[in-house]
Amino acid sequence: MLHKTDLPKTLGYIPKKWLSISSLKEYARCPFKFMLSSGSRLRPPGTRSAFDFGTALHKALPMVLINEPQKAFEAFMDCWDEDLNDAKRNPRRALETLNEFSRVHNPATSLYDIMEPPQGILNVDDKISDYEIPFAIDIGLPGGIPLVGRIDALVKLRDTGEIFPLDWKTTSQLTANIVEGFETDPQVLGYSLAAEVITGKSIPGSIVEFIRVSTSKNEILPKPYRVPRFQVQSFIEWARYIGTQILASEERGYFQQDWSACYPYPQFGSHGFQCDYMDFCRTKEPETMLPMFNRSEERPFDLALEKLTEKKEIPNVQ
Repeated sequence: MLHKTDLPKTLGYIPKKWLSISSLKEYARCPFKFMLSSGSRLRPPGTRSAFDFGTALHKALPMVLINEPQKAFEAFMDCWDEDLNDAKRNPRRALETLNEFSRVHNPATSLYDIMEPPQGILNVDDKISDYEIPFAIDIGLPGGIPLVGRIDALVKLRDTGEIFPLDWKTTSQLTANIVEGFETDPQVLGYSLAAEVITGKSIPGSIVEFIRVSTSKNEILPKPYRVPRFQVQSFIEWARYIGTQILASEERGYFQQDWSACYPYPQFGSHGFQCDYMDFCRTKEPETMLPMFNRSEERPFDLALEKLTEKKEIPNVQ
């Protein structure tokens, strides 16, 4: 493919006013993929049902934790488009998943209790639930570009009283490789940092709760990940490094393809799924692929950037 400095504009790239942890991960894997997915907001066909099903569950799960199971299913149905029903994603499977989630979080045995969001958090107009906590942190990127994200909830461990940020993950598989893969995931590290900035308290790590989406199996696994302080500092340095590269790519008008990232094997030495955007790399004229992809809307962090969470300084994690 020819080096085209006008390609980002042709594909609908919007310069970044903020950077999320997932966008940093995408750029680290492949700058060209980042340009397509995060910058141009292009989505492969067939991905809407998975995204919308996860969103609807995210809205429903807090209702279970506050002992409102009927409202939980109603919340799911308020978000779910039944035109997207398939064998794995439909109201019946959602109800069975919510029932299993309720069993795992029985008031007598649950690992954690959900907390009310702290005062003074960012006010965005598309929160999935009342317990979601958006954040925007100044980590020292050029131009004050903030690191942003959305913590699904803050929770308190019952046995220790420690506060953890919680992230619900829907997944089609629930294996040891997936669970172990989050031990040093940037999201686990970044949410730990964000929760510390938001609460002003020492945060020991993050909880990822895996929710399996399948045609028949109901599996829920909440997994706490403890984060050493040196890893948080290293995460900040990594985020600054990748973020600076993103801004430099924007200035050049060019996002390099990483040919080792089309499949997991050449990049990581393990098998897996090919990149969803590989068709763009198979043609000399990537813009011809646009009709095959959908374009999503940006979520409106810009409505709240004047009230950055970072006003409370990033903690010293040396």
